Amino acid sequence: METAGFELIGYSAFNGKEAGQKGVIKEGKRVGASDVVYVEHYTDTQSTGAIGSTSFSRWSAFSFVAPMSVRRYDQLAMYFRKAPREGIGIYPRPLTDEEKTRIGSNKGLVVTAVTNGSPAFMADILPGDILLELNGHALWDADSAKAALDSAKGKTSDVQIFRDGQMITKQVSIPAGDW
Repeated sequence: METAGFELIGYSAFNGKEAGQKGVIKEGKRVGASDVVYVEHYTDTQSTGAIGSTSFSRWSAFSFVAPMSVRRYDQLAMYFRKAPREGIGIYPRPLTDEEKTRIGSNKGLVVTAVTNGSPAFMADILPGDILLELNGHALWDADSAKAALDSAKGKTSDVQIFRDGQMITKQVSIPAGDW
């Protein structure tokens, strides 16, 4: 979904009575999603006690009890909307401790996805790349990435990347507005 230009805006994962496609779509509309991915898997049927009633009179009591069973499902619903076309079209995450050790730095962002047709896509930045610098600014979190992008708007800038054990440089055209 990210490579197609969508962003995850929320999800729900639970085990219980089947929510159903209609219920999940209704919730998606409520939260502003344009697309919903829904997966369910039957897990079991549970007897959850009983339903019934009891009547009392002065001389006796009468109870009616019927067992109740509920089919249970593992369910996952993910809610997406079209992502704003800003930045360079990547989905980054911070480095893990293992990745910091591997590259010998606390600074860097791992590319988890690249949006098709984006400036990053056109510059051949790939998922798994570790972006170290953009336009001479070190990258390590959302604030450092925003500062680097702001300094490079409307320019073609160098991006320092760690890929497959090597340092490489790519040039990316940073749009002044939306791409």
